[in-house]
Amino acid sequence: IGVWHSCLETSHMTFSGQAQDKHTHQNEKCRKIQMANITYVGDEDGMDHSGFEKVTQILQLEHVGLNHCEFWGMSGPTCPNATWAHNDRGEEGTVMYKQNFHGIGSYLNEHHVKFYGEEKHAIDHMGGMVRHKFDHEEDQDFFDCSYDANLKGLMCDTRQNEYRSAGGEDKSGWTSAYNDFGTYYLVKDMAHCKFCQDYTCKDYRKGFYTNLWGLGAIKKISCAKVEKIEDEAVRMAVCENKCKTNSGPSRNGLIKDFCPNVCGACMK
Repeated sequence: IGVWHSCLETSHMTFSGQAQDKHTHQNEKCRKIQMANITYVGDEDGMDHSGFEKVTQILQLEHVGLNHCEFWGMSGPTCPNATWAHNDRGEEGTVMYKQNFHGIGSYLNEHHVKFYGEEKHAIDHMGGMVRHKFDHEEDQDFFDCSYDANLKGLMCDTRQNEYRSAGGEDKSGWTSAYNDFGTYYLVKDMAHCKFCQDYTCKDYRKGFYTNLWGLGAIKKISCAKVEKIEDEAVRMAVCENKCKTNSGPSRNGLIKDFCPNVCGACMK
């Protein structure tokens, strides 16, 4: 649940079955672009149709991207020249589109959801939503995602199959089918992405000593042990305790200074 950004990705695109060199990227690091906004599906109270079950298993993934205006029958004054944060596509001749994917958490694996989607809507120059005319001719798209607690991220394999034609309306001119697919490591907080050059949020790997809540009992603990505290309120309280290292030059501070990932104290 939440907004997820690209930390590491490998992606590729084909047009009419032919590989496209400019759309071939392996291990692209720290792109930062928003790839998914995941929410629960339910009524205004978050309940299912019965009104008795809180929805925690049925989810929606919203994906936002940019596309060529001509692919949507837009040009000149009708092209919104859309932009999107961290997207490397220029603003000239672009339109923003949104696509909703839906998935159900499996009884077999609570950390895995495969999202399926098809219909796409672009935002025109007036702010209105325009559905693409050829969704029904395309294969179903998907985001196949698994959550990894150690990496604090989603691992998603994706595929989008698109059909486009001249003017975005008919088949009288050129036509093209393209496939856009890849594998992505997504994080909510880019401070957790160790592939960024400015990544400084690292947990202290060795043990350290603390007098929890000043009770007089000196305990040797580690960031890994703090992370195992399931109750978040208790874990955050532990993070506020003073501690010191006992290897190399002695260092003093709060536990959250030594365990920023575990304590949610990474840079924003």
